[in-house]
Amino acid sequence: MNQFIKKSLIFLFLIILTTFLLNKFQSIYNNEQIHFRYKYQEIFNNKVNSKYLFLGSSQVVHSINPQIINLDNQRNSYNFAFNGANPKYFDDFYNIFIKQFYKEPDVIILGVESFLFDTTILQNKIEFDSEYFDKNLMYEFVTSNKYEEYNLYTTDLIINYFPILKYRKDFKYSLRLNRGNPDYKKEKYQLGFMPYNRILNEYSKKRFFSNVNINKEQVKYFKRFLNQLKQENKKVVILYCPELNPDENHFRNEKTVKIINDLANNYNFPVLNYNLEFISEINSDETLFSDWGHMNEKGSQIFSKKLSSDLKKLGL
Repeated sequence: MNQFIKKSLIFLFLIILTTFLLNKFQSIYNNEQIHFRYKYQEIFNNKVNSKYLFLGSSQVVHSINPQIINLDNQRNSYNFAFNGANPKYFDDFYNIFIKQFYKEPDVIILGVESFLFDTTILQNKIEFDSEYFDKNLMYEFVTSNKYEEYNLYTTDLIINYFPILKYRKDFKYSLRLNRGNPDYKKEKYQLGFMPYNRILNEYSKKRFFSNVNINKEQVKYFKRFLNQLKQENKKVVILYCPELNPDENHFRNEKTVKIINDLANNYNFPVLNYNLEFISEINSDETLFSDWGHMNEKGSQIFSKKLSSDLKKLGL
């Protein structure tokens, strides 16, 4: 019996050790988008302490370089946009992280798209980022009801906290000793901005979807978020980043755009739509885009300068 217990303990120890080592291994070698990690480090370390924030999804991540905005506008801005972010993500990130761990912003430039409420396209959730959370915060998420109002899924929080579980489908990628998603180079990261450089082809020039779905829950979160910003007297600008050869009729008639613009008008938030009212030669220059919806590094430099100038005209 004693021999059996001894062997069982040794076996258990080997399992725990193997799991620990694999978890450590996949925390280093994985397919992560490295800019997510750096943004959460800024949240918890407060090195920049910006009061001029950009929020949004991948279009904002890859189109707006705060370093250019700061040089031109003499502002201390930071790009806190995340790939795949939808209105619930904005609301969660702002209230859980910005409000609690960061300096209260004065200005928020909120990036939107004509598919903002379509969760088949914008699928990200705060729970998917738990790998980067402070340990004490993670403990609160799992053991207390402090964040109950945000309707976060504990299972998703736990799975994504441990790299061995989060990146379990990418194990072959890890075995090749790859560090991070090759599209995102850590040396290119600047104040939340991450360039996205790919060769444009005939396929990537066109939208990969034709119809846009509207998730009513996402509309509700968007309304709530804008209302909160208004109540807090934030200076807010609603921003549509440039797309390649956009269909202007789409931006005039798409229901999502109407919802966004009506809410912006209700709260008296200015709208900068670079695919309609503010469309320019940028939109037709294929050398500035990686695909139909994302600018490349050259495009982001040109657009950031233009945006900076337009924000100045708004007194921002």
